[in-house]
Amino acid sequence: MAGSKTLTIALHPTGTELTDFPNLITGEHMPQVFWDNVESDGADIILYDSASNKLKRELVSIDVANKTMELYVKKTRSATAPTLLTMEYDDAAGAETNDADTWNANYAMVHHMNDDPDTSTIQDSTTNNNDGAKSGAGQPPETTGVFGGDKAQTCISTEYITVADSVSLSPASEITIMAVIKPSDFTDTRAILTKLPHFFEPYRIFLNVTTGVLSFQISKDAATREFFYGTALTAGVWSYIAAVFKTGANNTFVTVNTSVTTSTPSVVDAIRDTVDSLRIGADSRGKGLAGDISEVRISNSALSAAWLLAEYNSLLNNASTYHVVTPNTQRIVRKLLAMHG
Repeated sequence: MAGSKTLTIALHPTGTELTDFPNLITGEHMPQVFWDNVESDGADIILYDSASNKLKRELVSIDVANKTMELYVKKTRSATAPTLLTMEYDDAAGAETNDADTWNANYAMVHHMNDDPDTSTIQDSTTNNNDGAKSGAGQPPETTGVFGGDKAQTCISTEYITVADSVSLSPASEITIMAVIKPSDFTDTRAILTKLPHFFEPYRIFLNVTTGVLSFQISKDAATREFFYGTALTAGVWSYIAAVFKTGANNTFVTVNTSVTTSTPSVVDAIRDTVDSLRIGADSRGKGLAGDISEVRISNSALSAAWLLAEYNSLLNNASTYHVVTPNTQRIVRKLLAMHG
């Protein structure tokens, strides 16, 4: 360990053990000593588990002046006990880089929706390199996201992100789509994410006109499709959304924040495979989100409701998911860990 300063972070238990979860650490809980000593680019930030194993991490952004940070660390979350991490920093020679495998192998695409490396591109954080191309430079424009330091894109029908087709974006039988969105209104159908071509799209999530109900379409082929529905969103408010497809009883569900609506597919038992691109923030029917979108993720597995709840809390209720341990609370945490073996 090269850095001269450390602090301890306690990840709160999640009720269900979550293996290799991408835990989000923001600037909200970080003490002033951290901001006074961390390098401006965060290249000195290293994280270890309680056995001193170095952990995979992705630092999306850090702003020392404004005390904001978006840092993900790959670590299994305990169901019942705090999970302790050690963060090391304050090393002028630090040269840490991001680990693409911070996101487990089931993640096909992770877009934090910040312009990277330029105003025409959205970079994929996984090893699949499913980078997005914007309709043009600054189209859609980057805007402020859901938490300090987070970014989003303001998409309309003519300004969206296109991702080229890849094997990783064409799962055969399971998929989970996740995002955080803030639609402006429901005066038209609001497209969120669509795998082309038109009409019998392999998968599509959108908001119904007038009601704002989250809707999820899965197509088996060019003639067979099925729709699943969640609850309504509120215009002008950030919401975490997710859609999960898997064959079998009650294995398909649509999530809006903490509300989960389960379904059993009746006519679709596979996902159509096409060579067409994927669109974020619009579809091929002339419909656009007309709002902001951040943290777009696709997994090639059917993630559990517990995993999605943890993601919701991580993104929209981050302050409740961890805390920085002070000397007093560290003694309490050690007692709790001893109680749980």
